[in-house]
Amino acid sequence: MKMVTVFTPTYNRAYCLDRLYESLCQQTEHSFTWLIVDDGSKDNTEETVNRYIAERKIDIRYYKKENGGKHTAHNLGVELCDTELFICVDSDDKLTPNAIEVIVSVYRAHQDENLLGMYFRKKTLDGRLLSTPYPAGIDRVGISELYHRYRFQGDMVIVLKTECITPYRFPVIKGERFMTEVVFYNMLNHIAPMLLRDEAIYEFEYLEDGYTQNAKKLVSKNPYGMAIAYLSEAKHEKGLMAKCKQYARYRSIVNVFSLDKRVLRDYNHLSVLVKTASLALLPHYNKLYQNIKESGK
Repeated sequence: MKMVTVFTPTYNRAYCLDRLYESLCQQTEHSFTWLIVDDGSKDNTEETVNRYIAERKIDIRYYKKENGGKHTAHNLGVELCDTELFICVDSDDKLTPNAIEVIVSVYRAHQDENLLGMYFRKKTLDGRLLSTPYPAGIDRVGISELYHRYRFQGDMVIVLKTECITPYRFPVIKGERFMTEVVFYNMLNHIAPMLLRDEAIYEFEYLEDGYTQNAKKLVSKNPYGMAIAYLSEAKHEKGLMAKCKQYARYRSIVNVFSLDKRVLRDYNHLSVLVKTASLALLPHYNKLYQNIKESGK
């Protein structure tokens, strides 16, 4: 039986799948399945993947669904996963030739430990690491605690034990097609720590084009999803000011976009201090999100 599911959500990315496919064919360890969830592509993704399948070089499972956003594809990927480990690799990225071998080797060495999974490094196609060092003296940490407590910066490769994540899914809001990954990872933080590893097993193309501009569109088109993310971050942040900022963002989006809080299920366990102190930040964020709402019309 295969050990690892390499999960790839994709939408109209047939033009860039070859790079990932070739990297998977070059793996030194073949104990993996490539699980592709096509989120309703309108290009030739299906034909491209069928060509890969016909070549019979690696084990591939392909599913096409109605377009609903990456988070809904992720939900289906978790549901379909039948291996011990789960790793998400985006359609325009690739793995190093020894990636699966490293994952399996590290997992076998620690499989009796109470772990949620493993963190590995990412590097750009030209070999740069775009992340800060791990916290000194720490080799096990909660999946979101790494960012909230230790203020780590940069993207990491996340390999998860399937049995730990099967009960969890991204919330799905009708009419919205985006939800940030932190919502899912925050759900997992309490389960068990992640093992920190320094090996870089994932390669990606670093693009400096405007995430900030795109983020404005994401907020305008997906206010519920963004509100859920800010509320989740308010719960998991460690410092008072950080909690206040996230909760103020949540409150402002609810106000500006007239959201139904019953859909959002407010975290009542946030302290009165956080909720009260965040009021001072509301005018700033109300203005910000009102501008975003106006520009998105």
